Amino acid sequence: LIYRGYGGTSKGLGFKDLLCGLVILTKGTKEEKMKLIFAMYCDESCSYVQKDEMDRRVLETEGQVSSALCSLFKESDQVSYEQFSAWLKQHPDATIISKWLLMESSSLSLSGDHDTPTFYQTLAGVTHLEEREILELEKRYWFLKGLSKTGRFDLDLFKTQVCPPMPEKLCESLFTAFDENCDNHIDFKEMACGISACCRGPSLERQKFCFKVFDADHDLRLSEQEVVAMLENLNVVRRVYNSDATLNLQDLPVIDPHIVAREILSCHDLNKEGSLTLEDYLLWTVNNQLTTDFLELLSQICHIVLGLFPKTKEEEGRIIQHWLERESRKSLEIGQVWYLVSMQWWTMWLDYVCVEQTDTLTRPHKVLKSKHTSVPLSWEEESVIMVGSSRPGPDTSSQAYRSNASTLVPPDGTPSHRPVGYSPKTSRKLGHAGTGKPPAINNNHLLVNPSKYLSLTNEGGRLKRDTVLARGKDFEIVPECIWRALTTWYGGQPALPRTVISTGNGLELELYPICVRIIRHQTPNQKAQSSTYLTSLMNGINGVTTLTRYTHTETRYTQCSKLRLYREDFRLWKIHSKDE
Repeated sequence: LIYRGYGGTSKGLGFKDLLCGLVILTKGTKEEKMKLIFAMYCDESCSYVQKDEMDRRVLETEGQVSSALCSLFKESDQVSYEQFSAWLKQHPDATIISKWLLMESSSLSLSGDHDTPTFYQTLAGVTHLEEREILELEKRYWFLKGLSKTGRFDLDLFKTQVCPPMPEKLCESLFTAFDENCDNHIDFKEMACGISACCRGPSLERQKFCFKVFDADHDLRLSEQEVVAMLENLNVVRRVYNSDATLNLQDLPVIDPHIVAREILSCHDLNKEGSLTLEDYLLWTVNNQLTTDFLELLSQICHIVLGLFPKTKEEEGRIIQHWLERESRKSLEIGQVWYLVSMQWWTMWLDYVCVEQTDTLTRPHKVLKSKHTSVPLSWEEESVIMVGSSRPGPDTSSQAYRSNASTLVPPDGTPSHRPVGYSPKTSRKLGHAGTGKPPAINNNHLLVNPSKYLSLTNEGGRLKRDTVLARGKDFEIVPECIWRALTTWYGGQPALPRTVISTGNGLELELYPICVRIIRHQTPNQKAQSSTYLTSLMNGINGVTTLTRYTHTETRYTQCSKLRLYREDFRLWKIHSKDE
């Protein structure tokens, strides 16, 4: 029957018919399978199914005729496909073959276990990565590649992504270690293999990758000059990776790279050739804190920047914690961008990754709502665009009115961004073993209108002004790379980037950028224009966009470029309440 359904005759069966039949049998829809069943029982013209012919074939294959066949030929001894398919839908179990094709789940496949594996399966077989991880890494690879000016994952793009925290002197060597075929760009296979080599697998294999980084001339040996350069870079990594408290606890003496390099060669260069082989290097790295710190920094970069998923929640918490601790030691810069994260979600995440609370953290400053935000002010007055903290002083009401940004630097000049271990005083217990994985990040409750958070300049939305928003109570701030990593691992929206600006109180985070309402000018006798890019965009953002703290000229230029208008056709007006 199957042979006949495929179109086979006494002269044989064509390859095309066989292939089509196999596809229908394994991957076909219900409608296609009903057509196949009709072809098994129909006459030579393929137009009708004759009662006598079908009874005969059913008897030959099944030994008995089902009572359901009587209803098929109740009105006539022959039926068309339309009649046959309507009957078959009501009686899919009328024959053994119809029951098999229409009712039972098919386990047939056109491929077998011994077939050629896919690219992802092959890559998973030669690395310490799972196929799922490779698929996620590919998404990040194409995202990063899209940031390149040349369209390739070249050295310039690599430096912008990994430096900092990677010292600039090591960036080119690290890039070369990933670029196995030395064609001056990293393809996806090289990125996946490099990540596997420096983050996964046994410690011995990870140290071999480090050897490639320090072997500048690729001769499989480390000369004295290369050992000196290695020690200089590892010492920089040690200071970057560890906090001041950790460095004080280690209490390592200040080293002279040239002296230490000669000592290493005298102890480990067994052949007295004036260089270290891979085996010599591996012996030197045993219980060596310098190379351990370098491997940990590489692991952080691969997870946060290159998109590798952490193996455990404890590893995830440790990676994020170290990254934020390092960011907290840096001085802030004007133009830096931080992302707001819902404190409710952040607290759930802290519980999930079981991060311990630290006592030596600076409590974040509150973000207070100005009491005078309804009064229109000039653009020079910060109350129009910012909400922030009021410092203690003789006239707190005046300072609350003037200081309207989230202060990131306390009076002593140290950054107040706390590492991940800090959380506000609540009744929760950190490290509770039963805490489940947090859902996707949801920042909508911070916004005035969550359904309209798009803006021309990508601030993500206007924050609420009718409630007092405080860092540590309503939101936490993280660097862009941390936000991108968290949304990759958990998902979430909307992104709420905010910029560090300079005010009279120091460097502060601009939570409320300038808000500009855009109105298209049209004379009364003009006909209504059809929807254009501008009108569609205006409808999408309700005619409002937000800007960071630009001058009048910069604001006008930004609006023109975003809306694709000529500057001479664009006017920017400041309206006081008396003019409204």
